Amino acid sequence: MTTAHHDAVLLLAAMRTANGEPARHPNAPGWPGLLAWVVAWALMLALDGQVDLANQALVLILAAAVAAIWWGPALSAASIGLGVLAFNFAFVPPRGTFAVDLHHHGLLLVAMVSVSWIITALMARLRRLAHEAGEHARRSDELRRFGDALRETEDPLSGQAQLRQILGRRSGRDVVLLVRSSDPAAEATAARCV
Repeated sequence: MTTAHHDAVLLLAAMRTANGEPARHPNAPGWPGLLAWVVAWALMLALDGQVDLANQALVLILAAAVAAIWWGPALSAASIGLGVLAFNFAFVPPRGTFAVDLHHHGLLLVAMVSVSWIITALMARLRRLAHEAGEHARRSDELRRFGDALRETEDPLSGQAQLRQILGRRSGRDVVLLVRSSDPAAEATAARCV
């Protein structure tokens, strides 16, 4: 694994919420997501009357996709729901109400919510997979270092404590190693005890 790839995996692996679930990077600011929504609404208002409703809807979907990059799944999904409701109120005839006049406008609103939530779910999945890849890279690196240490030592049994720590971290439990002794007398004693 190249250093740049390893760094990218570690950066993405840091994306998790307090309960360990992947989310946005903890140091990532939330303002780019908010900026995406503000710019999208300004653009939709500027395009009102100049383009059809479906093209205005694409601007809202784009804002949802950009915000999903910076926000976690819950905030993204909530902003999409509120954004589509506001879009319905502001642009869908009859304007100023939440009523939908034509069936194709209703289909447009459902499609907007569906596509935007799919994008949010995909971003959440990407973060989860990046987290898992980072964990896998960390475990692989740990095992590689352990293998290197075993190759460098004259006595492989000296790595028992390190192996027990590695296995304990991976299993989340206390680990007991049963190691076969190289001393025939100790082996005979152990066999009689069993």
